Amino acid sequence: MYTKHFIPLESDPAIFSELIHVLGVEEKLEFVEIYSFDVDTLIYLPRPVLAVIVIFPDDDVAKSAITGFGEHSFTSEERRRVVWAKQTINNACGLYAALHAVCNGTAKDFIKSGSVFDIIASASNESRPDVANIIETSDQIQTQYANVAVKGSTSPSAPTDEVEYHYVCFTKATNSRLWLLDGERDGPLACNEDCGVEGDVLDSPNRETIQRFLVEHGSASSNHFAMMALVQA
Repeated sequence: MYTKHFIPLESDPAIFSELIHVLGVEEKLEFVEIYSFDVDTLIYLPRPVLAVIVIFPDDDVAKSAITGFGEHSFTSEERRRVVWAKQTINNACGLYAALHAVCNGTAKDFIKSGSVFDIIASASNESRPDVANIIETSDQIQTQYANVAVKGSTSPSAPTDEVEYHYVCFTKATNSRLWLLDGERDGPLACNEDCGVEGDVLDSPNRETIQRFLVEHGSASSNHFAMMALVQA
């Protein structure tokens, strides 16, 4: 059971961009909407894509699909390179997805020194179990998040409401594997084998992996999903 509750974030790249900026990411990074995986649409997307956030229905089908997607089998060295936090705040999956996006891979090079995101991204492997506690007890995160969360175009849900959608993040750590990071799981999920250090998150085969994820839990056919890309402004 959760003891802390946040207002859920609206699926708006501008809101997610403002959130990461006030928590310590340089304005050189921003989130933009991904309208389609169609090649003719993707050519207009800034590259490289450093991370992808997916929002989809939080139902039993989706939860089952995530449970069976990816694997927990990877080396301790690979795990050391991934920053993942267990979600301990109700309705804050958007915060955790944004955090996972900016604290991994080359995106973390844009985090300002001394910021709360810097503390999280710099945590040693031994201290990472404390990351969830850092997030939950941070007055700065709570205040800044609350200020941003009310700026959506729709009336925000109450913090204790049960919301129907969930956010997860696909990113590459400092190695070349694609990772699915979801604070509601038991840890990070490795999605594929070595896919090239130079490629971005929407290069093949990463793009196909994300598409397969959407198909497996039914969001692709129903169009009940949205996506955002973390890119350089």
